[in-house]
Amino acid sequence: MESVWDQSIYDIDQTVKEITTEGTYEIAGRYLDESYTIPLWANGGGLFYNQQLFEEHGWNQNPKTWDEFVKLLEEIHAEGIIPITFPGQYPYYLDYSFGPVKAFELADINGNLEQFTEDFRNFNLPQYLAEENIERLNRIYELGQKGYFPSGIAALNHTQAQMQVLQGKAALVSTGVWVENEMKESAPEDFKWGYMAVPFGDRPEDPKWIHHVPQSSFMVWSSKPELNKQWAKEFIVWMLNMDVQERIADAGQLPIRQDYLDDPQRVSALQNAPKSLLEYMNNNPVKTENGVRKVTLTDPSYAQAMKIFSEAVTEIVEGKQDPMPILEEAEKLLEKAIEVDHK
Repeated sequence: MESVWDQSIYDIDQTVKEITTEGTYEIAGRYLDESYTIPLWANGGGLFYNQQLFEEHGWNQNPKTWDEFVKLLEEIHAEGIIPITFPGQYPYYLDYSFGPVKAFELADINGNLEQFTEDFRNFNLPQYLAEENIERLNRIYELGQKGYFPSGIAALNHTQAQMQVLQGKAALVSTGVWVENEMKESAPEDFKWGYMAVPFGDRPEDPKWIHHVPQSSFMVWSSKPELNKQWAKEFIVWMLNMDVQERIADAGQLPIRQDYLDDPQRVSALQNAPKSLLEYMNNNPVKTENGVRKVTLTDPSYAQAMKIFSEAVTEIVEGKQDPMPILEEAEKLLEKAIEVDHK
């Protein structure tokens, strides 16, 4: 489906590649530099919060540096409110705000992005012990030592963690843009979701990398007649029409068109969670990443490495587990998996 990127959109004189949000083409699911699906919407993640609570306390809703972010957490903690929560039963939820995307951010700030990206995509070692990943985990550990995550977080599921924000027990929850739809039956009528990314840089102008995953559920069967395949591709292009993108936004997903925010009336009709995320992207130097790899590892040691790391996450965020021994153990298992799969 690589050719679809150069097809013209029906309702505007631009191609699919030109109209989709910046970076979509580069991070969309690809195999050997060929596209087999075209993103039609996106999921985004980060820290979501109660706008009214932040306004009442005068808290910073857009910290631009790591120091500003830590200061915000200090102020929240001083009020007896949990600064950050997430569902410890599903540790990957932490990745929506503090995940591998933050290692990309550090590499970008340090001028090492090209090499880091090449190593990450192809499983070039080190991975768990990459300088940027160690820094990422150490920062999470330091926040945990200060008590900025809830104790007993391993017992929380996703609705319980998100409910902590609705009830004012926690200020920020690491989750995805779907949170508004997911919690609509429990949220007060006037509740407004806000969004922020975690800034890892020291300067306000440093890039803010966010977890942003282009999505599509449509693929074209190669064995079908050429006419069928042609019309299937036309249908996919049609789904990028603005009226279709508006329907996608109504369902709580992120529209993939970069001109979606050009119309204030269209923006005002968005749900608060996706609107806040899109506005953040529009008002800050944002870059996106979905953590795609170009290499697949099949040896069981790889799954074991991921399991060891995942099981340690809640201990790290509570400040009980120094991440280094975990990273070293996971790196050894990953190295074994790479050696086996390369034979």
